[in-house]
Formats: sequence, structure tokens, C-alpha cells
Amino acid sequence: MSSEYQSQLSNLALRVTEAVESADAERLREVFTPDARVDVNGRFATADEIVKHVAEFLSRVEHPQLDIVSVDESEIGEAGGLVAVGVELVWVDRHAWEEHLLTGSLIFQLTASEQGCRVSGLTAIRAQARQDDALPGAESVAAAEAQAATVAAPPAPPVVVPGMSAASPAAEWPRQPRPHFRSVELFHLLGIYQVVVAGLLRPLDVGNREFLESLLADSRALGQALAQAPALHGEDRAALGALLAAVAAQEPGSAAAERARQILEAGERLVGRTQGRRLRPARGGELDPLPVDYARLTVVFGPGLGLGDQIMYLSLLRALAAHVPGAEITVFTLYPGLWAELLPAARERSYRGDPLRPFRFLRRDGAPGRELVVAADFGANDLHRGVARPSRGRDVLEVALGPHRAWFARAGTEPVRTEQWPMPAAGGYYALLAAMAGRLCPAGTPWPVWEAAAPRRRPQRPPCVLVNPLSSKRFPFGPEHWAAVLARLDGLVGGLQARVFPGVHPASRASAMQVVELARAAGVQVAPLDEGEAPLTPEDGVARVCRAAREADLCLTVDTFTAHLVPLFGTPTVTLTPVENRAFWAPAPWNQVRVVPTPDAAAVESLAQAAAAVGG
Repeated sequence: MSSEYQSQLSNLALRVTEAVESADAERLREVFTPDARVDVNGRFATADEIVKHVAEFLSRVEHPQLDIVSVDESEIGEAGGLVAVGVELVWVDRHAWEEHLLTGSLIFQLTASEQGCRVSGLTAIRAQARQDDALPGAESVAAAEAQAATVAAPPAPPVVVPGMSAASPAAEWPRQPRPHFRSVELFHLLGIYQVVVAGLLRPLDVGNREFLESLLADSRALGQALAQAPALHGEDRAALGALLAAVAAQEPGSAAAERARQILEAGERLVGRTQGRRLRPARGGELDPLPVDYARLTVVFGPGLGLGDQIMYLSLLRALAAHVPGAEITVFTLYPGLWAELLPAARERSYRGDPLRPFRFLRRDGAPGRELVVAADFGANDLHRGVARPSRGRDVLEVALGPHRAWFARAGTEPVRTEQWPMPAAGGYYALLAAMAGRLCPAGTPWPVWEAAAPRRRPQRPPCVLVNPLSSKRFPFGPEHWAAVLARLDGLVGGLQARVFPGVHPASRASAMQVVELARAAGVQVAPLDEGEAPLTPEDGVARVCRAAREADLCLTVDTFTAHLVPLFGTPTVTLTPVENRAFWAPAPWNQVRVVPTPDAAAVESLAQAAAAVGG
């Protein structure tokens, strides 16, 4: 199929989907020739008749959505041709407040004209549906529309969730205002959060208590939205109530991961009816360079990324910003303050406590110009096939760090393009993302694997050392070992000032204060990073650590976010890790990584000597 015809076909597909989703059936007339004939499951109608039926259907439902999920056959010539596409039609029954899904195929007989590609014949074939998906007695689309319009089913019984009063919105099942989120989309987002809580991407049981609590709070917010959304047709209300009750009851602790796995299993059972859906296919191979005419660049960092993981995306974001100069850049993150520091041209938006904020933003009306949405996470979330799907004027680039893969999706009939990169021999994930940047945003020369964000400050006397002993990983170095390292380093350099990062949760602060007290007892000038100030919070913690990084002459840290953030300010860093995991190490020339599996006296001495040498 020629690129010109592919463009015309995509434009026709968009006009059909936009007519349905805007509930304006009259726009369908634009795609038909005057004498077009329509065959719906063996029943014939004129284009005028089918437009009338669709208009009646759209006037009686809410939130219609039509997706073209595949191009199954195409025979194209100069005068026209035939194209068969797989489709999904979703709508909300106003009476029962239920979400319905129909799948099938549309076969277009196309005619070339001066106005472009138009439809001279259309055959609509409904796929074999499960019994609970079917509208009783619906033998054709027209009958289905009439059935949906006339059935006066009683309202669905409310889902009763412990902790929700009878008068609460969730208990009353109110209709969602626009922008509307489908139940399947909310299940999908809830599952993404629960995968992180279950520890399937990275551990959360040590040193990450505050982040775990925020994930659970966001999961509860998604549960509330799911309770208010239209029910899936044929859904087990009791099972949904049990799932939402489990989400509402989640607490941090040793049982959090197991409970999250149970919620994931229950969610899969509830939406099992959607597992047979035909997803829009993806075509492998090298991705093409991105267009340069985007007016807006919107980046959504997912919850599966740790703060250090998110910092690794800096080279890709710099490349994207340079590729579309002048574009309005908006970054959604769970780590407030990070991108205000690293990419000052961007508008940073935190979505902590409001997990739907990025997706409401994507559904805003009237935004001018083309938009590129970048959905980035550690795992593959398939947002480009769901809550962040492409539309006219909006393309979606989804990047998954773990599987080394990116997907590029445009609206219409074009297949999703995908490419998987091999892990580079050196530079780890930093080099991987730089390779992605080079493919998507070619600039004549390779994008740097790593680049400092700010110049190095001159050393002070006595030297100032920033210390981060906190990590989400289980690490054998305890407070007594950190205090011993600081005491030995103090002797080697003839005195120092140490500032210890206390985290943003009482549990992490208690651990950090043990380091402070033991080091003070050994004669070291040491204090928590926020001594004399308000305690660090999730909202201001990153910005205050950046300020401390600029002022420090040396950083001693476990293999966590500070091992990625502090070197960006030109500050010499010594990173401790219990295992060899080079793919995650920041490749800064002034970042020295030490593998310390056992915290014995020799390890303490070696670390102190290395810190003295690196810090000058």
C-alpha cells in the first residue's frame, strides 16, 4: 500500500471514529459516496438509513468509543480497492449504567475521487460474542441500536465497600463527568500500581516506606474511581466489591506484596471477558526518526520507575526537547522538583495523590498543534493501547526500560511500530536510552551517554560530605559501619562536615539519626541534612537534595537515587552496592562504585581511603 493511500485510509478511519466519539452521525455522510450500500450482518441499507440508525443509537448512549484495532486485508488499486479492519465499539448504557463492548469487522469498498478516498460499499460483520456480551435479540446493528435504546433495565445495585458510607458518591454510583474513564482503563491503571506494590519490579520493603504508602493511597483513589465508573456488562458485582474492599484495606508492611498479588489475580478474573480482545498489532524493526513538527511534548513517567531510574531518562528527554525546539514541554512525575532542576524548560506536574491527573490532561479539549505523548516506565504498560491511545494530532511513544523496548503509535490504520534494543556492552541503561535517543532524534552525532547538568564547585575546607545510607535494597552496611567510615575519613582528611540524608519518612529518619549519633560520638561534625529547617517532604525533598549536592565536595551513598542525581552536579561520588549490577550504575567519570558484600574492617578502611582519594 502506498504511503499516500495509507494516509488517505488513516484519514478516513479517523473520520469514522471521530463521528462516533463526538456523537455526530451526520459526519459519516462525508465518508460515503451518494450511492453507497451498507450490509449489516446480511441486512442491506442505504448510507442515509445507516446514518439515521447510528444517530438514534448515539442519542441514547454515553461515552461511545470506536477503535480500529487491526487491518486484516487490503487490496488497493489506482481506482480504489477493498480494506477489511477489525473494530471494537464501546458504549455506556444510560439505564443500567453499564459498559458494553461489541467486536467485529468492517469491510470497506473504496473509490478514489478528487475529494480523496470514499466508501462506496460497507459490510459490517459482528464477531461471535459471549452470551453475557450480547444484547438479547440483537440480530443486526440496527436491532442492537434499538435494543440499547429501548431496554429500561433497572439501575445496577451499588457496590458496597467497607469504609464508604451509604451516602458516599461511590456507594451511589454517580455518572462520571467528562473526561470519562472506562472501567477497563481503570482496572489497567490499578494493575500497574499493584504490580509495583507486589514488588514485581523492585523491592519496596526496605527504605521506601513513604513511596509504598503513596502507591497505596493512589491505588485507593483508583478504586474510588472504579466504584463510580460504569460496570462492565455481566460483571460480578460481589467480586468487584470484594476487590475494592481489598484495595481500600491495603496497608504497608510485610503482607502488602502478597495482598497486591491477590488483588491482581482478582482483577484478572473480573476483566477476563476482555482478555480475548483483538489488540492493535505491532510491527517490529527499526523505528523511524520522530517528526519535528510537534507543538507539544507531554511526558508521563509511570509508578514503576524509582527516582534513580527516572534520572536515567535525562538523555532521552534532552534529545526530544532538542528535536522539537519550541515545543511546550509538560512532565508528569511522582518525584516533585526533579525535572524543574534537570529540565528547567519543562512544566513539571506532580500526580502524587491524583493518579488520573496525567490522563485528564491528555483528554483536555482545544489544545493547539500536534502532540507527542511519551509514556515511560520500567515495565511495558501498553498505555498506547488504552488510556493514552493516539488520536488525530496526537502520537504516542511508549518506552519500557526493563525489556529495552519502545513502541510508536499513530491514530488511524497504521500499525504500531516497535523496536527492541540490545543492552550495550558499556554504559548500561544510560547507554541504552542514549541509543534510543539517537534512533528517534538523530542529530548528526551520537547523543552523549551521560552529561553533567552543572559545573563542579571548588572544594571547601573543611570538606562537606553528603551521606545517604538509605536504600530500598537490603544492604549489610548498618549505622555503625557508616559511622566508622565517617570517623576514619575524618582522620584521613583532617576534619570534615557531614550531612546525612534522613529521607521523608519517620522510619528512614530514625535509621539516619542512628548514623548521626554514632558518628558524633566518634568526634565527627555531622548533622541531618535538614537540621535547623523544616523536615524534608516528598514535595520539596528532591530540590533540597539538589541544593545540598551543589554545596557538597563529596557524596557517600548506597546504590540509590543519589548515586544518579549527585554526580550530575559535578560532585565526586563514591557509591556502595552489595552486588555487581553495572547496568544501573551512573557512568559519570567522578562516580566510583565499590561492591561491598561484607561490612568488615577492611571494607570500612577501603571505603574511607577511596572517599579521601575521590574527594581530593
